[in-house]
This record gives sequence, structure tokens and C-alpha cells, in this order.
Amino acid sequence: MIAMKLLCVYVLLLEADGRVYPGGRKRGHQHYNPPTPRHRSGPHVCSAGFGTGCCPGWVPSSASGLCLTPVCSFGCGDGFCIAPNVCSCRGGKQGVTCPDEGWLGHLLAEDIFNRADTEGSPTSCLTARCEHSCTLIGGFPACSCSLGYSLARDGRSCHDTDECSRFGGGALCQQLCKNTLGTFRCHCYHGYQLSANGRSCVSVPFSAGPPGCGEYGCDMSCNSGGCEQVSRVCPVGFTMIETSNGVACRDINECSGAACRGQCVNAEGGFVCECRAGMQLSPDRHSCVDIDECSGNRSPCQQRCQNTVGSYKCSCRAGFYLHSNGRSCVDRDECQAPGPARCQQRCVNTPGSYSCTCRHGYRLSSDGRTCADVNECETPGLALCQHSCRNSPGSFHCQCPPGHRLHPNGRNCTDINECHLHPPRCQHLCQNVMGSYHCTCPVGYQLLPDGKRCEDRNECTDGSHGCGHGCDNTAGSYQCTCEPGFRLREQGVCEDENECALPNTNHCSHNCINTAGSYHCGCRHGYRLHSDSRSCVGKRVTRH
Repeated sequence: MIAMKLLCVYVLLLEADGRVYPGGRKRGHQHYNPPTPRHRSGPHVCSAGFGTGCCPGWVPSSASGLCLTPVCSFGCGDGFCIAPNVCSCRGGKQGVTCPDEGWLGHLLAEDIFNRADTEGSPTSCLTARCEHSCTLIGGFPACSCSLGYSLARDGRSCHDTDECSRFGGGALCQQLCKNTLGTFRCHCYHGYQLSANGRSCVSVPFSAGPPGCGEYGCDMSCNSGGCEQVSRVCPVGFTMIETSNGVACRDINECSGAACRGQCVNAEGGFVCECRAGMQLSPDRHSCVDIDECSGNRSPCQQRCQNTVGSYKCSCRAGFYLHSNGRSCVDRDECQAPGPARCQQRCVNTPGSYSCTCRHGYRLSSDGRTCADVNECETPGLALCQHSCRNSPGSFHCQCPPGHRLHPNGRNCTDINECHLHPPRCQHLCQNVMGSYHCTCPVGYQLLPDGKRCEDRNECTDGSHGCGHGCDNTAGSYQCTCEPGFRLREQGVCEDENECALPNTNHCSHNCINTAGSYHCGCRHGYRLHSDSRSCVGKRVTRH
């Protein structure tokens, strides 16, 4: 399965750096082969029978060598590893990997789902079939081996690690290195014996003695008969005991008289002083000094780290708060925080802070929070309206003079043709002008004071008729009249009518004399005009 294979690769890589997964003592009882203890100190350290090492899911830091670096077996993509198989992803989410991990994350998720489908239940250490030990990391089982063993390619089996070949004998033992099952042993040249630390060699006091002192050197045994070299049966740090199966070597518990200021841990053939989490052994290997977890290139804290005695404390800069894991910092969204609104109009969250912005037509005030209206009508060099501009909260409106309407572009003005409006503005005739209109009347009419209606003009009374004699007003016009005896000519002129020349109008018996506007009759000599003013009668002759 892909997930198990990834874990296997991860464990194999860790084995290359040293003992990461401590386990129990080597299998089987081995006489005279005490393993050499290996020890780590600080946080995330697990103890084993032969020493200490980083707990599962932790590896030594490249800066301090302490077990401070967590391991996320499946990768965290754009996130970062904050605990064994726990990734901190974008948005403060956590998981065994981050969603944008790519093909590896998809394969891993697919394998986990397929495994759950085929096996019918979530994988656990009961079904992992690990040869030595199993640890759940992020909810998934990971096989590990005892100290001195390496995980095989099947991810379950363990095989012996040849420390002398992998790390070089000179790095482990002062003189000679011999691999054994699950551990190694240091040996010394002739004339030297192994010291209590199991690695260095010390000169034998009577090196000139017989060369057959054996593997563990000789002790001087003296009695009344003299002294002689006696080969040691057990190495330094062990005492010989007799059992039903023969002679055996039993470890001496040096902790009963050791001068450890921390905790003394007895080991086969020696002892070691250990310190509590957050402390490390001083150069004298007996006292404990504080570990400054905050020093070095890789602090366990994302932002701020404060060292304390035996531990450390993470904190965050302003605008962030500490994650529940105690190490990561999460951005505080001030825009969503309860309480009074931080911004009058719009709030934009930024990493570690926030900024206020304003809607269109407003500008941010000097306090950085409130918004002030922008008077677009008074902005220099900004010609917004063709005629007049009226400011409004957050905007502006263009206005036009009477007789104009606002163009669809909201800025220009166009003339209104009032003569086309309904109902009609004028009773008779309408003449449009820019921004207005004028009402006019037909000939013979005049405009009333309201400027819209028309009334008949009485030319006979206003002196504009031009008639010679009389004038009769009509609707929209007038007619000239003449006195009797006259007749109307062009342009209202009255001309005297010669009644004496008219046919059938001469009523005089003798003579007709025309006068201005009339006529009168006359009689020939010897006659006189009758009382009817027309006929003539003879004159009476009076005789004397």
C-alpha cells in the first residue's frame, strides 16, 4: 500500500542519521557482549534498554542536534509540518497532508480510502503486523525497530544494523569495532582494556605481564606467595557470578554511587546521567544545563520564541494569535472581530493587520477609518457637467437650465422643443427657440397677456384700419365703409359717386348737378324746382 511504503521510506531515511526509534534490548541472552549505550537528551526523547533516541515522528535538528524537528511522512505541500504527521495548511486547517499536495497527496488519499474499503475498518497497529513495535502517527500505523535494527523494505520486518560499517569504527570505538546482533562492541589492542564508557581504551597497568590476559585484560592478584596477573572473566563494569549453566557476567549498578545531578540510568557495563526534557548534559557529563530551543536557525516557533528553563514559549506578533498546537501563528481577522466596527464603510483584512477603504465617491479620512464625501463639483480640472453640477453624498448630479433636458450620458443638456409637447402650449401658433418657445397669433389677432392665447384685434379702434370714412370690425379682420354718395375703392379710400352719371338714378326733371356725396336738381330758365326737389314747374308771371 502506498501509505505504508511512504512510511517505510521515511523510516529508512531516519535510520541513516542515527537511532530514531528506540526499542527494547537485543533479542536473546548474550553472555559477555554488553551493548554500548547511546544517548540523546532534550524534548521528544524516548528511553530504551541500551540508550535513548528521538521518539517516533521526530528527528534531530540540524542546528542543535535535539529532537525538535517533526516529520510529516506524506508531505505538507504549501503548508509546513508542526507535529508528527500533522500539517498546518492554509486557512489554519490541519491534516495529515495539505489539499494542494499534488499527485502524492492524491495517491495517498486514494490508498487510504481503498484500504478502508478493502479491509472493512481503519488500519491499526493490530493489523499492521510489525515485527518489533508499532506507533500511530497521525492516525496511521508506523512500524519501527528496536535500537540496533533497521526496518526492512516490507515495512514490517527488522534486520540487524552493522553500526561498524555504517558509521565507521573510528566514529564509534577508539580502537576496534565489532558488530553484534542488535548492537556493536568496542575492543582494545593488546596492552589496553575497555574503559567504563564502553568505547575508549585505557592502558593496562602491568602491560609487561603475560600476553594471555584475554579479551577483557587482567587484574593483579596478590597473596603471601606473591602477585600475578589474572585474566578478567568479565569486562569492566560487570561482576562474575556463577549460575547453574556456568559462569555469567552481571552488570554492576553504578548509579548507587554515581554523582549525577540529573537522573542516573544504569547501563550494561556502565551508567549515564540523563536530564529531564528541555535540559541537556553539561561537558562534565554529570550536571544538567538548560537547552535554548529558541537558538539556532530553526526555531520551534513560527514567529517569536522565548526560552524558559527546561522549555520554551511561543508567541505571535500583533494581528496574530497562537494556534492550538502552541507553535504556529494564525492571522487574526480584525474585520470579523466582535465589537464596534473598525471601519466606517469597508474593511479589508491583511496578514497581521487590516485596512479601511471607502466606496466610490468617498475618500479615506486622516484617521484611517472614517470616510468623507468627495465634492466632485469642486474638483479642479474635472469638468463633469455641461451646465451646472450638484454634489450629493458619494456622487453628483448634472442639472440643466429651463427648456433643456439632461442627455442620456448624464452630463450634457439638450433643448426641449416645447412646440411638440402635449397638450399644446399655444392656442394658435408655436415657435421653438433655444431653451424656450414663443406663441404667435394669425393676422387680425393679438396675443393675450398670458402669452399663449389669442384674441381678435379691433383694427377699427386701434387706428390701424386705414379707412377713409367708416370701419366695421370682423373676426380676425375689418371692413371699411363709406358715407352715402361715396363708393369704396382700394385701401379703404371712399370716392364720391357721380349720381348724375349713373343710369336709372337721375330723378331730376331738368338738370342734375353732382355734389360731394350727393346731387341736386335744377330747372331751366322760366322754371322753378318743385317741393319734391326733383321736378320743375313753370314760374307764375306777376303782372303789375
